[in-house]
Amino acid sequence: MAAAAFDRVLDELRRAPGVEFAAAGSTAPLGPCCSSNGLVPEGRPLSGESVINAYSRFVTPEYFETLRIPLLRGRLFTDRDTRQAPLVMIVNEELARLAWPGEDPIGKRIVCCEGTPENPSLAQTRFNTLLLTALGLAGLLLAAVRRRIPSRSRRSSRS
Repeated sequence: MAAAAFDRVLDELRRAPGVEFAAAGSTAPLGPCCSSNGLVPEGRPLSGESVINAYSRFVTPEYFETLRIPLLRGRLFTDRDTRQAPLVMIVNEELARLAWPGEDPIGKRIVCCEGTPENPSLAQTRFNTLLLTALGLAGLLLAAVRRRIPSRSRRSSRS
């Protein structure tokens, strides 16, 4: 229900005079962000030394175009990226550099432990690990360039 209302609001914004793009994210792009429970690139030991702390956000498919964040490789989210599809993410250049130095991140996977917008308490259970596959490599937001902030984005939930 909430997802449908959310989609209606974005559709109305897109139709408003003068609006070129409309998108949403779980956090403000230039404000204080979120935290990560830690990401471990597949193949590395599940230990503290392997953990990469990176910002994590849920976004609508138009998020990168709206904020003019360039897609450097791979693809952006589409309507095919639903809750029933394999779990995917778009990583930024800094996360790719830390997780897979000198390698193409597309198709690479990261183990993480997190809740979902529908059930944030899942992050509290120790055995809720997710394996996410990188489908896109995005550039850095200007504000993140100076601070080299690693981040990943997941598609906001849709059926």
